[in-house]
Amino acid sequence: MVETKVTPQKTDFDMAISLPEEYVGKEVHVVFYMDEEVKNHNEWESDIQKLEAPTQKEGKKTMANFWGIISDQTAEILHREVGQNRNGWDKNI
Repeated sequence: MVETKVTPQKTDFDMAISLPEEYVGKEVHVVFYMDEEVKNHNEWESDIQKLEAPTQKEGKKTMANFWGIISDQTAEILHREVGQNRNGWDKNI
């Protein structure tokens, strides 16, 4: 695998990469992403894994069970979604 980092200064630029000989004639993938995208994705993935992990405690879970496990950003999003869902309960169907 070959990896290189660039910081583009404009939306169009030329880039040349030297590849190992074994890459010649083979299909290779070129992917562009921002470090922040991976960081945000990894935080969410980590939070989900922690929530899915089996716990020693049995019984009803409260928000205290998750203190320090999920990020503040994830907690805020979940809190907002729960509030929206609860508001939906009051609607007449």
